[in-house]
Amino acid sequence: MKSVVTEKDQEKPFPKLMKSVHTGNIIFFERSGKGQVVNTLGRAGGQIGEINIDWGAENFIDFPGTVTLSND
Repeated sequence: MKSVVTEKDQEKPFPKLMKSVHTGNIIFFERSGKGQVVNTLGRAGGQIGEINIDWGAENFIDFPGTVTLSND
């Protein structure tokens, strides 16, 4: 029997995309606490473009996916 485990829980450095554990909104963080909403997934809790300098870091996890921005 062979067993291989690979974990990649290493936190990414700023700037980075993070996801709200409560709303699922995607925030582009410039640094810890300071970020801008880039996707709301159609839910309450912010509007695209909203900037905040006091986001609670405990409410976000690194977002492993991609976000594509356009002027459509």
